[in-house]
Amino acid sequence: MATINATAGGALLQQERERLNDISPALFSFARPLYDSIIENFYSGGRPPWAPLSPGYLKRKTESGYPPDILIRTGALLNSIKVTPDGGRVTATAGVEYAAALQYGTGNIPPRPFLMLQPEDETELSRLVVEYIAGVS
Repeated sequence: MATINATAGGALLQQERERLNDISPALFSFARPLYDSIIENFYSGGRPPWAPLSPGYLKRKTESGYPPDILIRTGALLNSIKVTPDGGRVTATAGVEYAAALQYGTGNIPPRPFLMLQPEDETELSRLVVEYIAGVS
């Protein structure tokens, strides 16, 4: 008869179970790719492309010395973007009062969603999850 002592293996399984119950380290690794993707949405003019600025607004904007970029005027909106891991989630926010009007649109402004994931983001986040589960990250 052969016997083995599985106590060490059981302890390792318990450690892994505890590690996987706390996903906060994995969520911290999500924050940078999500932030970078949101910023890229601004610099690429939306992904998919946002509705163009009206010719009249574009003219007034550039004549006032502002850049012609959509959703970039003073930089306040862009600089207010925060991606924060908190508890069991990662939250992206824009901290200016007019952010929702630009994200969702109004009667006069078409929606230009900037707080959004791209398909390639989902691939990257999936990779980070697999690395976390494998104990790589």
